[in-house]
Amino acid sequence: MLAADRISDEFVALLHERTAGVPLALEESVLLLADRRDVFRRGEEWARHTVDRLRVPTTVRDMVLERVARLTPQAQRVLETSAVLAEPTTAQILEVAGALDADETRCGLSAALASGLLREASPGRFAFRHVLAMLAVYEAIPVSERRQLHGRAARHLEQLTPQPIWQLAHHYREAHEIPVWARYAEAAADLAAETGNHQAVMAMLPDLLDEVTSPADQFGRLARKLGQAAGFAAANDGTADRVIALLRVAVARDDLKPVDRGQLRLLLCRILINQGRLDAAYAEIERSIPDLDDTPVLAARAMIGLAWPWLGGRPATEHLAWLDRAAKLLPRLPSSSERITLAADHATALLMLGEESGWRGAGELPTGASTAAGRRDLARGFANLSQLAVAWGRYRPARTWLEAGARLVDSTTYPVMDNILRISSAYMDYCTGAWSDLDATVAEFAQAIPLTRMSARLIQGLLALAGGSTQTAEQAFREVIDGLDVSRLADDRLTAEAALARLQLAGGAATDALAATDASMEAIMSTGLWLWATDLAQVRVDALIETESVEQAEALLRQFTAWIVDRDAPAPAAAVIACQARVAEGSGDPRRAATLFGQAARAWAELPRPYDALLAAERRGRCLLAVGADDEALTALADAQQGLFDLGARRDANRIARVLRQRDVEVTRIWRGGRRGYGDELSPRELEVVRFVVSGLTNRQVAEALFISPRTVAEHVSRAMRKLGVTSRTALAAAAMRATVLSDTNESGGQPTP
Repeated sequence: MLAADRISDEFVALLHERTAGVPLALEESVLLLADRRDVFRRGEEWARHTVDRLRVPTTVRDMVLERVARLTPQAQRVLETSAVLAEPTTAQILEVAGALDADETRCGLSAALASGLLREASPGRFAFRHVLAMLAVYEAIPVSERRQLHGRAARHLEQLTPQPIWQLAHHYREAHEIPVWARYAEAAADLAAETGNHQAVMAMLPDLLDEVTSPADQFGRLARKLGQAAGFAAANDGTADRVIALLRVAVARDDLKPVDRGQLRLLLCRILINQGRLDAAYAEIERSIPDLDDTPVLAARAMIGLAWPWLGGRPATEHLAWLDRAAKLLPRLPSSSERITLAADHATALLMLGEESGWRGAGELPTGASTAAGRRDLARGFANLSQLAVAWGRYRPARTWLEAGARLVDSTTYPVMDNILRISSAYMDYCTGAWSDLDATVAEFAQAIPLTRMSARLIQGLLALAGGSTQTAEQAFREVIDGLDVSRLADDRLTAEAALARLQLAGGAATDALAATDASMEAIMSTGLWLWATDLAQVRVDALIETESVEQAEALLRQFTAWIVDRDAPAPAAAVIACQARVAEGSGDPRRAATLFGQAARAWAELPRPYDALLAAERRGRCLLAVGADDEALTALADAQQGLFDLGARRDANRIARVLRQRDVEVTRIWRGGRRGYGDELSPRELEVVRFVVSGLTNRQVAEALFISPRTVAEHVSRAMRKLGVTSRTALAAAAMRATVLSDTNESGGQPTP
C-alpha cells in the first residue's frame, strides 16, 4: 500500500510497537488507517498524518471491530452470520441464517468482500480471510443474537441430505437447545465410534454429560459410550481424568440399573488400566460382578478381566480361578458373536498365564463374523493372540493371526486396530531378522497413539542398540519403561528393561542392570508367570554372575526350568538353554557352556530369531577360545560376525571383529555409519521379494515363503517399484531383469526356493 521509499522509520517503529510485527495485526492496522483516512492518496502518492496524530489499536480484535463498525448494517450481519457458521458457506445459507432478504444479502456480501474481511474461499462459498478476525466478530455478537443465529443455521442445515451431523450438534449446542443438541451429539459420537475416531467421541460427550443428567437411562447410555471410547483411545492426559470422574459420578447414582452400573465399572476398569492405576482398576472390576449376576455376558467379561494378569502381585492360581468361573458362563451366552468374542478373550488370558489349553481355545475360533462389530472384536482377539504367539515363540500361527486380523480390519473401518496389527507385524519382522527398512516402517508409529507408540519406540531402540547408537537406544528404552506401569506385566516394558540392562552390562554397570530388572523379575517369580521371562531372565543371570551371585542365578534358573518342563513354548525354552549356558560359564565350566550355547543358537534359529541365535553363537565361540579350541572357536566367531554384519547388527559385528583381528583373522569390512542406507538401490529384502514376484508368486505366497506378512510384502514391492521407476508388477519384472538385479538367482534359472 505504501511505497517503500515513502515509509519513515518513525512510522515503522509505531506500527511495530502496536502490532509486535504480527502479520495479521500489521495488515489490519494499515487497512484500518486507510479506512480512517489516517493514510490517504494525494495525487499519485500515499500520504499520512504526522505520527503523533495516528491512532493504531493495540489488539487485532479492536482493529477488526472498528473496521466492521464502519460497514453497512447488512455487511455487519453477513460477517456475524459467517462468523457463526465458521466455515466456507453459500450466500443462500448466509441469507437464511442471517434473516436477510436477497438484496440485503447481495449488498452485504459485496461490502464484506470489498472490506477484505471476507473472501471467496471456493466458487460460491465465502469465509473470513483470517480466523482471528472471525473470532473477534463472533465474540462481539451479543449472546442472545448469537443463539438465534446458531438456531436458524441449524434449522436450515437440518433440511440438507445427508444431514451434517457434526455441524448440527455444534449449532444446537450454541443455540442452547439442549434436547436437540443431545440427539445430534450422540449421533455424531456414534459416527465417530464406528470409524474408530474415539478422540472425537471423548471431545463430544463429556460436555453433554455435564448438561444431560436425566433421565438415568440416557445418562447411563451416554456414559457407557464415553467409557468405551476412552478405553479404546488409551488417553493418558486430563481428558481421561475427566472421563474417570464422570464415570465415577455415574456409578454412584442410585437410580441407575445394576446392570448399567456394572457395565460402567468394567469400562472404568479399562481406563484405569490404561492410566496405570491397576489397584483401582482391579477394585472396580471386582465391584462390578454382583451387579452383573443377571447378565452372563457381562459377568463373564468381568471375570475374564480379573483373570488377565495386569497386576504383578497376584499369583497365577488366582487368575485361573476367575477363568474357571468365566468358562462355566460361556455356554449360557445368548449370542454366538458374544460367545466368540469372550472365547477369544478367554483363550488370550490362558495364554498370558502360560497355559497350554489356551491354544485349543484359540484354534476353535472362526475366521470371520457377520457384523462389523463382530469383525472388530475378532480382529482385536487375533491381534492379542498374535502377540502372545510371539511371546511363546510360535511365529507361524502369529503370522496367521496377523493376516486374519488384517483381513477383518480391511472389511470394516477400524484404524486403531489396523495400526496395532501393523506394529505387531513390524515387531515380528524385528524378531525374525527382517530389518531392512524396518526403521522407516515403524517411524510413523513413533508419534501415534500410546497403544502403538511404545511398541514403535521399543523397536527403534532395539535397532539403534544393534546398530551402535547406544544413546538413542537408551533414550527409547527409558521412554518405554517410563510410559508403561512398573506393576503391569507388559511385554514391551519387559523387553525394554532387558535391553537397557544389556546395555548397562556392556558398559560394566552390572549393579545398574540388576536394579533395572529387580521389580519385574520379582513380579515374575512371585506370580509364576515365566512366559514373560524370555529376555529378562538371560540378562538377569548375566548380571547376577557378574556380581558374583551365582547361587541366585542358579535359583532363578531352577524356577524357570521347572516352568518350561510341561510346555511347548519355543522362545522361553531357548531362553532356558541360554541361561543354563550362562550359569555353566559363570560356574567355571566353559566346555559345557560352549555346548549349551550351541544348543541355544540352534533353538533360536529354529524359531527363527536370528539375532539371538548369532549372539548365542558368539558366546559359544568365546567359550571355545577359553578351552583352547581355537580353530573351531575362530570359525564360529567368524560366522557369527558375518551373520551379524549381514543382519545390520554393526555394534555386535564390530565387537567380534576386534577379537578376530587380534588373532589375524580377516573379517568383513565394518560399516561405521550405522545401518546401511540403500538409496535408489534395492535392499537385500526388496531384492528377495522381487525375485519371488518375477517368478509369478502373489503377495500372499511371497509372504508365506519369507515368513512375513502380505502387507510387508506389498510395502517392499511398492518401494522396489519406486526405486526402479515402474508402476506395475510386469514392468517391475522387466526393469529388474534389465538392471540385472536378478543375476544371482539360483544357477539353474528356475524359481527361487521358499
